Amino acid sequence: MLILVLIFTTAVVPVFANGKWIAGSISYESTNTKNGTENYSSTTWSADPEIGYVFNKKWSGGLIVTYSSKQNTTEYAGFNFARDNVRTIGAAPFVKYKFLIIGNFTAFIKGKIFYNNTKVDSQNISINSYGVSILPVIDYKLTDTWSACAALNFASIGYMHSTSDQSGSPSSDEFGLRTGNGSLFNVGLVYHF
Repeated sequence: MLILVLIFTTAVVPVFANGKWIAGSISYESTNTKNGTENYSSTTWSADPEIGYVFNKKWSGGLIVTYSSKQNTTEYAGFNFARDNVRTIGAAPFVKYKFLIIGNFTAFIKGKIFYNNTKVDSQNISINSYGVSILPVIDYKLTDTWSACAALNFASIGYMHSTSDQSGSPSSDEFGLRTGNGSLFNVGLVYHF
């Protein structure tokens, strides 16, 4: 079985001006699995632009808008057997609190309330999810204009409720560390100006 995974992520590219800032992330993942005459491939990309306002030295807040698209294809003996498209759009207002500043290191907590709508084309269903999460983030100032940032997704805690518009489909509730899908952590460079 051959698995090829390519992930490209640009995380948190803020622009600071008069207490206002913009940020965002872009990610891409491609997976290809072969098993004899069967071939499964999946391609996912997402964009999460973020806008915000710095209230003071400790607090800031803003809004994240989420869009992602995933295409799954299964081939058998060279013929497309199944194809599925999954699209998600959502929004998440958030606040950030800086709780530790030591030299060039800054640690903060990011809390958000989110809503997502996911459409699965092959099953003609729509899934609505909402919830809350708290996430620790570490930032290291490299220069006056550049810093490195790491979101510690593995240490996030949250709650998520999901329901489908399909008749008779059960709802689900998740609570705990690292609620939902995603990577263990995201890293990125931050440019301040």
